[in-house]
Amino acid sequence: EDRPSWQSCEDLDGALPEFVMDENFLDYPLCMQQRIYSTLIRDPVDRAVSHRAHLNKFDAQGKLGDSYNKRLDLGLYNYFSWALSAGMNNGSKISVVPELDNLKIAMDTISRFDFLLDLFHNSTCNMKILEFMGFSNVTKLPNENEKPGENSEPFDRKKLEDFNLLDRKLYEYALRITYVDCDFFSK
Repeated sequence: EDRPSWQSCEDLDGALPEFVMDENFLDYPLCMQQRIYSTLIRDPVDRAVSHRAHLNKFDAQGKLGDSYNKRLDLGLYNYFSWALSAGMNNGSKISVVPELDNLKIAMDTISRFDFLLDLFHNSTCNMKILEFMGFSNVTKLPNENEKPGENSEPFDRKKLEDFNLLDRKLYEYALRITYVDCDFFSK
């Protein structure tokens, strides 16, 4: 459900937990003075494969019901661009498949985040950023996602690359930001 447009940053601070690290909680407008924004980034094609495997697992258990196809579509087509532009799109909903304008909004949004972590690159840098964020006792970022098993549906990587062109551009952009951040936190 969309958050009411009248909700203020103070309302959000009272309603959300102290630490939120998930693009689904993207505030509109961004509450840059009150909140610290961070998210995990990963290769969008790998994320789409993982998303499908995750949904297939829950669907096999009968946990998704009629929402399977909607969730599958959302996760396979530029999900990260969609998630980071949905709230910033003048408060209006966007289609499940974002367009180039949504990529621009997502890039602007992610450039204003305080921290970006990439689970698959530069773990030393991630640890320094986590320590700066106050998580000094973390020695390794957990990754509990299962790789697609033998029985998972085959997928066409090229097709998923095409489906996620905007997310691939957004991921490249986010990686450049992490390189600059890593240089800063390494000093």
